[in-house]
Amino acid sequence: MNIRRLDPEKDLELYRETYEWDRSYPQWYQDAEKVARLDLEQFIEQAKERADIGIFLPEFVALISILRRAPKVFEGHIWAKRHTKIETLGWAAFNVRKSLERDLGMLAGYVWIVKRNAPIRKLCILAGLVPDGAEFVDGISHGKPITWIRCSYGKKEIDHDADPTAASAAKSSVKR
Repeated sequence: MNIRRLDPEKDLELYRETYEWDRSYPQWYQDAEKVARLDLEQFIEQAKERADIGIFLPEFVALISILRRAPKVFEGHIWAKRHTKIETLGWAAFNVRKSLERDLGMLAGYVWIVKRNAPIRKLCILAGLVPDGAEFVDGISHGKPITWIRCSYGKKEIDHDADPTAASAAKSSVKR
């Protein structure tokens, strides 16, 4: 496994590939993505504000985005090629988390995920993130509301997302 930082100019094709992965996912997942879906140009433009990490096996299978939300507090997102093993993604996410702790002094981290997404919940546990009780409803799939939960580690409260409406506007959702 190779893990490396991506560059939105040099790795443009990898960003395009990442963006297209969503189309292979089930309808409920695509419905959740509509909540905060960016168009391709916005997705690439916002890459300048994120630290994007590519996961290669040796082919490109995942992109992990990291955003600093407060001093020593980071939010993560993951996009993965469908059918990539959760254990592989969990190991990669755990290693990215450990690098943030070591290199940037990260004290807390979190992700927002769709509650019904069991594989991504497993990935979170493998990366050392657990549901912390924060949740909100945003979006509809098959006539039912979509519930989002926060998985985190580190300090008990993560002040940035005390207001779930701010989280909804900020997240582009965690993906599997």
